[in-house]
Amino acid sequence: MTVLQLTPHARARLFSDIAGMTFPAVGELRRNLYPHAGTAHPTCRRWLVEAYVPRGARADYGLLGLEFAPGPAAIEVIVPYSGPHGATLTDSLAGQIDDVRVGLPEEYAEAVLDALCAAAVSLPSGVLRVCAAAHGRVGSSPKFFARLAAAVVSLMSEGDEDARQATITLRGLLV
Repeated sequence: MTVLQLTPHARARLFSDIAGMTFPAVGELRRNLYPHAGTAHPTCRRWLVEAYVPRGARADYGLLGLEFAPGPAAIEVIVPYSGPHGATLTDSLAGQIDDVRVGLPEEYAEAVLDALCAAAVSLPSGVLRVCAAAHGRVGSSPKFFARLAAAVVSLMSEGDEDARQATITLRGLLV
């Protein structure tokens, strides 16, 4: 795990292990992008990013893991979603101020799917799938998860696990 300080109060973590952050899906959204001409070749096939961004009296929070597997001449985006009452994630960045639960609620899935499809143009053909997620009962929103999804794809397409570059990319979550 790598901890990134985005501002004096905003932080993000990059994980290589998704244990404890996967969830049973109650449904999924899928979209195929045809034709697909992305050229980047991500060196890291799995990215998991957790972000905590204080905004005055509240804070945005989200954890999203993506897997990419090269495939035929299209890109398929798969977003499984969970029920709202997943297991408690005890070791989260927002654990002191929010009730963080493992899973991606259905109300966030469409925003994540749209953001992944827009960002996937930078990836080569294959399957891009949400493999892990966690949300805060108060600090999460479809808008923040969409921005987080775009940031994770950006990191994936850059293929650079350098903490400095990841910090620069994830600072886009601050807007």
